Amino acid sequence: MTIISYTSIRIFEIRSKEKKHLEHEIEEYAHHQAEREKKLQEGEGGSKNEKWVKTLSYLFSQHSSDWKLAVIEADSMLDDLTTQLGFKGDNLGDKLKEATQEKFHNLSSAGKCMQSETG
Repeated sequence: MTIISYTSIRIFEIRSKEKKHLEHEIEEYAHHQAEREKKLQEGEGGSKNEKWVKTLSYLFSQHSSDWKLAVIEADSMLDDLTTQLGFKGDNLGDKLKEATQEKFHNLSSAGKCMQSETG
C-alpha cells in the first residue's frame, strides 16, 4: 500500500511539473509569435519596401481572399523588378523567358533589388 501511495504522489508531482513546463513553453512561443507579428506589421526586421510589407500582410491574413491578393502583389513586384533589370517582353512570362542564369544569377539578387527598390 505504501509503494502505491508513494508512486501515485510521485506521478502527480511529475505531471504537475510537466504541466508548468508546457505552459511556460506555450507562453514563450506565443510571445515570440506576437513579437514577430508586430515586427511584420511595423516593417521592422524585414524589408523597408512598403509594397512587400503589404504583400506579407496579405499573405499572413486569416482570409483566403487576401492570399490571392498576396500572389497578385508579388507578381506585380516581380514584373516591376524584371523591367527594372532590363528584361524585354510584352508581359512577365516573356521577360522571365529571357532571364537566363547568366543574367539572373540567383534569387538573393532579386531580393536585394526588391529591398533597395524603395528603401
